[in-house]
Amino acid sequence: MPAGLGSRPEVRSLSHPLARSHPRLFLPQKLKVEIAQVFAEIDCFQSAEER
Repeated sequence: MPAGLGSRPEVRSLSHPLARSHPRLFLPQKLKVEIAQVFAEIDCFQSAEER
């Protein structure tokens, strides 16, 4: 995770796996899917960098 993101609690909570299905996050389903895709792309990018 980039250093700048960790200092913002809203970003940290969004990056938490439970945030995607958490009932208190009243996000449209489309937005939830897009967020999940973004984090999946970040995961792929990070794992590619580690190789």
